[in-house]
Amino acid sequence: MNIEEAKSELLASLEEGDITTSEYSQRLEKLLLQKIKLQSQEDEGVISKLKRIFSGWSIFIILLALLLGFFVSPWLYSKFFGYKSAEQCAISTAHKYAVAACYRLYPSITKSQ
Repeated sequence: MNIEEAKSELLASLEEGDITTSEYSQRLEKLLLQKIKLQSQEDEGVISKLKRIFSGWSIFIILLALLLGFFVSPWLYSKFFGYKSAEQCAISTAHKYAVAACYRLYPSITKSQ
């Protein structure tokens, strides 16, 4: 029997007059403590899984992937989207925010002073 079923049976026995309110509150408190223990056991299981995932080499691989993405991304943007310069990207867009993004993503062929 799970805890929710036990709570509903406890409430039914209170409504029928089989137990007093003090007995009801004591039993309900025991059920709630059981529920808290079950939840803490589940949480400990999740925490141990996370510890296994993020231990050792996995942290190294995640950091390596982030650094590689950071340094390789400027070279990849032009390969993915086909623009060689910010101006070429800006010509094909119509929105001012998209134009600003073009100048952030691609190198400009004009020299700024």
